[in-house]
Amino acid sequence: MSRNLLDVSRGWSGQLDQFSTNPGGPWQLADSLAGTAMLEHRADEGYTGLQISFSLDFPPSTANRFEVELDLDSRSGKGGSTLLLGIGEAGSQDGLTALYSSPDGVAYSYYFWEGEYAQGAKRASWDIRLTATGIQINRIRSVEVVEIPWGDGNAGDLVVSGIRLICQYTVTRSRHFFIHHFYTNPDQDYFKVPEAGSIFISECRLQDMTSPDFVEIYTMQNFESCINGLRLEVNGKSLDLPPIGLRAGEHLLIVDPHQPLSETPDVPHIFLDLQNVDASSSVEIILFYFDRPVHGLRLLPSQRPQDGRTVEMMDVTQPCRTDNWALSKVETGTPGNENSWFTTLGDPEIQFRWQTPAIGLLVLPYLIFEVEPLENLVTVNREFSWDSWDYWGLTTLFFTDELDSSEEIQFQIKGPHGFCETRVSWDTSFVVHPPERGKDGGLLITEIMYEPLAGCPEFLEITNLEDIPTWWQGLSIQKNENDPIPIFVDGGWPPNQSRVFTSDQLSFLECYPETDIGLIHEIDLFPLNNNGATLTLQAIDPQMRIIDETIYYPGLHNFLIKNTAGVVLERNIFGNMGNKWRSGFVQFAYRSPGFLPVWDFSAGIEINFSTSIVYMNVDREPSQLQISVEAGSLDGSITIDIFDISGNKIQTLANAVPVQGGEEFFWTGKSPNGRLFPEGLYLFWIYYFDALGHKKTVKKTCVLSNN
Repeated sequence: MSRNLLDVSRGWSGQLDQFSTNPGGPWQLADSLAGTAMLEHRADEGYTGLQISFSLDFPPSTANRFEVELDLDSRSGKGGSTLLLGIGEAGSQDGLTALYSSPDGVAYSYYFWEGEYAQGAKRASWDIRLTATGIQINRIRSVEVVEIPWGDGNAGDLVVSGIRLICQYTVTRSRHFFIHHFYTNPDQDYFKVPEAGSIFISECRLQDMTSPDFVEIYTMQNFESCINGLRLEVNGKSLDLPPIGLRAGEHLLIVDPHQPLSETPDVPHIFLDLQNVDASSSVEIILFYFDRPVHGLRLLPSQRPQDGRTVEMMDVTQPCRTDNWALSKVETGTPGNENSWFTTLGDPEIQFRWQTPAIGLLVLPYLIFEVEPLENLVTVNREFSWDSWDYWGLTTLFFTDELDSSEEIQFQIKGPHGFCETRVSWDTSFVVHPPERGKDGGLLITEIMYEPLAGCPEFLEITNLEDIPTWWQGLSIQKNENDPIPIFVDGGWPPNQSRVFTSDQLSFLECYPETDIGLIHEIDLFPLNNNGATLTLQAIDPQMRIIDETIYYPGLHNFLIKNTAGVVLERNIFGNMGNKWRSGFVQFAYRSPGFLPVWDFSAGIEINFSTSIVYMNVDREPSQLQISVEAGSLDGSITIDIFDISGNKIQTLANAVPVQGGEEFFWTGKSPNGRLFPEGLYLFWIYYFDALGHKKTVKKTCVLSNN
């Protein structure tokens, strides 16, 4: 029922040559000459409601002004009136000025929203409605509605019969004026204002070379409505959506026309160009209602969909949780349908991550769209300042002084606050210790992949061997005498944690899916020579110092391995073998990026598999795998995770189960609900923790066969 007056330019007259009149908008003032440009539109039928969205980059002055003039005629043929809305007067007149001339010739002047347009306007929006009592104007993002009464004349039957847009401008500002939308609203009650979180992004796939791109939007409103003024902002690129009619619980698909879906579900869908979005690193998608954000999604490079998979919301009842996203369980995603995830999120957790001993990042697990001051929620026992919160619930804290690692920094978050659509009452506290400046030898290069398999990237692994979180300033790595390459990592490197550095994070995840994505860092890594090199790890704090220096060469590999492609060099940093290099263990597929394998396989625990093949055919044996545990002298716990060949975790067979030795676990190739997994190779990652906190990780494989 709504119509965008910018769909065609033939309904307009005036200085059309001074505008780029793109069908559907936005229309941009493209004239480089200073002066006045006017566009006029005559209505085929009277309008009782209008919505206009515009941007202008000129501050109020007598030289820069924007006006919307409406001719109001009576349905019964009586004399009409006019309404003139303007922005741009000098001095204190930096709000909206309104001049209404009634049918009996009396003029009334009004002034609203002082200071609203003092620096121009970015995506300003007006909703103008003719009602029985007067003309109502709303700024869209505000619940405040101002009304201009009809006056002495009986103007309750007036409709908008003509529109004039007048832009007076200086040459330096002419290219900064846009009209984004200009909708007519014949049925005011049908057009609803969506609340934050009531309509949201529920699934997406962007810049996937193998599958079409799309963004899925879902509405949790409990009524049918039409929504004007929705738009997506994807990494800064704005994509305007036309008026959309949505029923309660309905999906909306935004699809790239260059890559249409092979099967388009029977849901409303819109075609928008998603290909020109710069999504080479992280992806930030914000759903706006005019200039008011209502939902958003941010994906780091390690969270980007691959091989046709999508990113889906796991719990649609909590759309504003930022920890509510996962790769789809279905290989092609579920565009236009219920997501493949159906789970309930646990309690939200607040996190704090150090960047330096004096700077940290506070993370709230909710989207933040409201301006209510969050500062009143947070108290800390040390003096600090902080940045404003961003949409993703992040703020940076700057402590007045560099803190000592022995200090206890006490946080208390207490009080109510609205995060997106959710009202949360916080009452929590926690203590953190600042990281300590790392020592020479505290970080070691522990794994080198210089000859990967075809299609896989090279990588280095670096491990913090200190027993406390450490901080490094100006960390870099150097090959031979070449220029060092900076390594950018968050402060507070946890103790005994290994991190992986590669030049291609996405390819790395495809080749080594067993690695925790939070430990993978993409840097401009130099080529690792097949004939060897000297690698130097260094830091500046406060002067250049060498942290670690090592030499690798092919002769360090086990001489029994004839083809070393895909085999890493691992550093023995435990036991009595000394600080030397050797080939990766076959038990770990000749690599272990992101974790340190146990070198002494005779101590602690033994894991035995009864078979390497489990048959799905009921007439074949063995029909199950028996995993036997032989523990050492210390009690401990065991976790067994099972992955398919693509690296997707399909089942947790044991989760922190206490063991003393003699325990047995069985796998029949079926999920807990009895569903048989597909035929193929499966990887078993077995983690054992003894009573002293020592960790041992074992990797084994088993084939599920239908022969």
